[in-house]
Amino acid sequence: DFLNAIINAVPDLLMVKDREHRWVLVNDAFCALTGRSRSELEGGRSDRLVFPGTRAAELWKRDETVFETGEPVAEERVMTGVDGVTRVFFFISNRYENSRGEVFLAAVGRDISAHKKTERRLREAERAASILYRVSNAVGSAGEMQALYGAVHDMLRGALPAANFYVALVNKEEDRLDFVYFTNEIDARYAPLEGLERRLRASGGSEAEPPSVLEEVLRTGRSLRVTRQVMALTGMSCPGSPPKAWLGAPIRVRREILGVMAVSCYDDPEAYSQKDADFLQTVADQLALGLERERAAKALRRAKEEADQANKAKSEFLAGMSHEIRTPMNAVLGMTTLALDADRDEVRREYLETAAEAARHLLHVIDDILDFSRIEARRVDLRPANFNIRSVLSLSVRMLAVEARQKGLELKLDIGSDVPETLYGDAGRLSQIIINLAGNAVKFTERGGVDVGAESCPLEPDDAAGAVRILFRISDTGIGVPYDKLEAIFGGFSRADEAVAGSYEGAGLGLSISRRLARLMGGDVKVRSEPGRGSEFSFSAVFGAAEEAAASEPVEPSGEIASPRPIHVLLCDDNPVNVKVAGLHLDRLGCRVDVAENGKRALARLLEKRYDLVLMDLEMPVMDGLTAARIIRGGEYKGRRILNPDVPMAALTAHVSREIREKCAEAGMGSFVAKPFHFKELDAVVMQAAETGPSSADVAAPRAPGAASGAQLDREGAKRLLGIGDEDFELLLRISLKELEKRLEACGTALKDGDMERLLLHAHTMKSSAAAIGAERCAEAAAGLEKAAAARDAEEAGRRLDDLSRETAGLNCLFE
Repeated sequence: DFLNAIINAVPDLLMVKDREHRWVLVNDAFCALTGRSRSELEGGRSDRLVFPGTRAAELWKRDETVFETGEPVAEERVMTGVDGVTRVFFFISNRYENSRGEVFLAAVGRDISAHKKTERRLREAERAASILYRVSNAVGSAGEMQALYGAVHDMLRGALPAANFYVALVNKEEDRLDFVYFTNEIDARYAPLEGLERRLRASGGSEAEPPSVLEEVLRTGRSLRVTRQVMALTGMSCPGSPPKAWLGAPIRVRREILGVMAVSCYDDPEAYSQKDADFLQTVADQLALGLERERAAKALRRAKEEADQANKAKSEFLAGMSHEIRTPMNAVLGMTTLALDADRDEVRREYLETAAEAARHLLHVIDDILDFSRIEARRVDLRPANFNIRSVLSLSVRMLAVEARQKGLELKLDIGSDVPETLYGDAGRLSQIIINLAGNAVKFTERGGVDVGAESCPLEPDDAAGAVRILFRISDTGIGVPYDKLEAIFGGFSRADEAVAGSYEGAGLGLSISRRLARLMGGDVKVRSEPGRGSEFSFSAVFGAAEEAAASEPVEPSGEIASPRPIHVLLCDDNPVNVKVAGLHLDRLGCRVDVAENGKRALARLLEKRYDLVLMDLEMPVMDGLTAARIIRGGEYKGRRILNPDVPMAALTAHVSREIREKCAEAGMGSFVAKPFHFKELDAVVMQAAETGPSSADVAAPRAPGAASGAQLDREGAKRLLGIGDEDFELLLRISLKELEKRLEACGTALKDGDMERLLLHAHTMKSSAAAIGAERCAEAAAGLEKAAAARDAEEAGRRLDDLSRETAGLNCLFE
C-alpha cells in the first residue's frame, strides 16, 4: 500500500508491461488522462484498449525494440485526454528484470505541453525579431522603393499568411489613395481610391455610412483586424473580392498617416491574431522610415535642382551681361585711343587718357565677372601643354612692375633651384593666379615690397606617380587682412573691409577666381596675415613632367628589359580598347601576351601555364579582378593547383583611392597601373617582373585623374600619353569607336531593365575607352553616368546617358 501510494502520488504518467505487452501496472495520473479505471487497464489487457489500432501497432513495435535490445527509448508523444485537451508528453521506456528472471517494460511520461508552448513562442519571437531586423536593414539600404516593398513582402511571408499583400499611400496632390505595391491571388491591382479627403471626413460623422477598412485605418491611425463575417455585420467594405480575414496597419510618421499596409486571406477566418496585428504594425513603422527618407531625399534633390538652376541662371546672366557691356566698351576704348593718337591738345589728351584708363579698368572688371561666371557654371577647363615655368613667372611679375615702381615698392621673384625648367600644365591659368594674388599685394601695399616665390614640395598621397608639385608664395608688407575675414575674402564679390576696400578698384572676384583655379590644378589658396603688417598668400599646384617626344612620332619605352627569356604576361581585361592599348606596348617591350576576358578565364589559364606577370582589371563580368586575385593567392581553383600562385600581379584600375589600394594589396596585388594607360607605368611593372627593374616601392601607383581639357578628340595628347604613332592610333581609334557604340547600346538596355550594376560596369568601361583615345568630353559624360549608376539614381542616369549618346555621336560625326 505504501508503494502504491507513492506511485499514485507521482504527477507523471506511469505504466508497466510484461513481456507479452500486457499492462500490469498504471498509476492514477494515467487513469485520469484516459478516463479508464485501473481495473479496466490492468490484468493482462493491451494498448488496443486505449489507443486506435494504428497507434497501438506503433507502440507494440517500439516496445518490442526495447525488450529485444534492452536500450531505453526517449520520445515525445501527443495524447488527447478524456477532457478533450491535447497534450505533449516526454516518455522514457526501459526494460527491467526481477529476481525471478521475469522481464518487464516501464514507461514514464511527463507533461511538457507548457514547455513546448513556451518554446514555440520563443521561436516565433526569434523569427519575428529576425524579420524585423531584416526589414530594418532593408529600409536602411534599399535604393528603389519598389525593391523595398518587395523585400518587406518576402520577409512577411515568413511570419504570417501574406500571399495577398499591398501598400497604399496617400497622394495629397491628387486627393487619392494609390496602391503603389500590390500582389493578390484573385484580384487585379485596385484602382486608386479617389476623393480621399471627403471620404475621411464623411466616415468620421455620426450619421455616416460605415467606411471601408482602409478609411477606418487612415482615420483612426490604428491597426485593424476583421473577418468577412464582421464586415457583413458592420457594413464595412473592403476593396476587391471580400477575404475571409483582413489585417491592415497604418504607415505613420509621427502624427502623419502616410498610408496603409495590408494582408488578407481567402480561406481561413482565423488567419490573423492580435499578435500578428502588433507585428504588422511594427513592420509598417519600419517601412514608414524608408518612405520618410525617400521623401527627404526627393525634397533635397528638388532643392538642389532649384539651386543649380538658379546658379546657372545667375552665371548665364553674368556671362551675357559681361558680353553685352564688353562690346560697347571695346568701342569706347578703341575710339579713345584713336582720338589720343590724333589730338595734340594737352587738356583734351588728359581727359581722353582718364577716359581710356577708366575703360581699361572696367574691361578688367568685366573679364573677372566673365571668368567668375564660367567657373560657377563649371565651364572652365585646363588646357595643358609644355611650358617654361621661369619664363611664365617672370612675365607675370613684369606685368606688375610698372605699378610697383610708381608706388616705390620693391618687387622680387625667387624661383628655387629644385623647380624643373619645363613642366606640363596650363601656363595661362597659372599666370592668372599669380597676377591676381601679386596684383592684390601691390594694390594693398603702400610701403615696403612684394615677394613672389616658387619651390618644389612633396607630393600628396593622391598625386600621380611622376608628377611635380610646386608651392607658390606671394608675401607683402601691406595693410593685412583682419583675422575674422580670412575666409570671407574668398567669397565672390567680397572684400576684407568695405570701408578700406572702397578706396581700391576691382570687383572683389580675384581671390575667389584664384582659389577655384588652384583647386582645378590640384591645390588650394591659403592665407596668413597680420593686420597692419602684411599678408602671405600661398598655393600649390600639380604639374606633369614635360613631354619630350614629338606628338607625331612613337615614343620609345622608358626602359629596356634585360631578361634572358621573354616575359610571359597574362592580361585580364574585358575592354577591347584597353587590351589593344596594353598589347601594343607590351609587344614593343618584347613580352608574350595572353588575354583573358574575365577572372574565370584568367584562372583557367593559370591552371595550364606559368606566367611571369598578371595584369588584372578590377571590374570584369562573370568574376571581378579582386576575387580572381584572392583565388590565385589561395593556390587552388576547382580542386586543381594553380601552377604559380606567387606570380606578380598588378591591378589595372581607374580608381586611385586609398581604400581601393588597400583592397588590392589584401587580395595579393602589390602593384598598380592606372587607366587610361601610361607606358611608363607599364614599363615599371614589367621591369619589376623581369627582376631587372625598380623595387616594389618604386612601382608606379595609379595616376590621379587630371582635369580634362574638354577636347572632343585630343589625338596628339592621346598619342603622347600612350607612346604610339599615327598608324597604331588610327587602328586603336577604329576599335574604340566600335566598342563605344556597343557599350552605349548595352548601357541603354541596362537602364531600361533597371540593372544599375550592369549599367555601372558598361559606363566604367566606356570612360576608360574614351579616355584612352583622348575623347575627354565623352569620358567625362561616361564618368557622370557611372556616378549616377553607383548612386542608383535612375532619373539622373537617364540624363547622363543622353549626354553620353550626344558625345558618342559627335565622335562618329568626325569620321563620316
